[in-house]
Amino acid sequence: MSRLAKKQIVIPTEISVEKNEKIIIFTKKTSTGELVQKVLIPVKSNIDVAFENGFIKINFPKADSAYAGLVYSLINNSIKGLTTKFSKNLVLTGLGYKVALVGSSLSLNIGYSHSVIVDIPKDVSVVVTKDTEIAVTSDCKQKLGLFTSKLVNLKKKDVYHGKGIRFVGEKIILKAGKKK
Repeated sequence: MSRLAKKQIVIPTEISVEKNEKIIIFTKKTSTGELVQKVLIPVKSNIDVAFENGFIKINFPKADSAYAGLVYSLINNSIKGLTTKFSKNLVLTGLGYKVALVGSSLSLNIGYSHSVIVDIPKDVSVVVTKDTEIAVTSDCKQKLGLFTSKLVNLKKKDVYHGKGIRFVGEKIILKAGKKK
């Protein structure tokens, strides 16, 4: 049974909520425009989402408790993304590894004979703090994770020298090389 889904979710005052059959739409008006997040409720489930006095309550039968936990996480992450953006930091480690922001794309020199060009999605913002550090932010946790994993998987991590693209704080256990 999902314990998380039994909790109520607080809706901030700056976010408006609409519900169409199995789609919940969260909108926030900002000075630059309007941010929109959509949450899809699984079709086969009997989950009902109710809005009461600035709270969201998820009603579900015991058989759909796994889906209820999923819906709770999706709703909570979309509200968090609209109020405070999600962010991840990446570090390029290796001799000659560099990154540059060129218009709406990233140019990465990661040990290939040519630079790798990666287009930045429109919902994701990227800031290059140093030649080897990237700060990625987005209001959608899923799009942020997909984009950062795409960047990390551009070059396989070298476990002998510690080269590669990795998240800040991620530790790579180095293997011992040849011994004499």
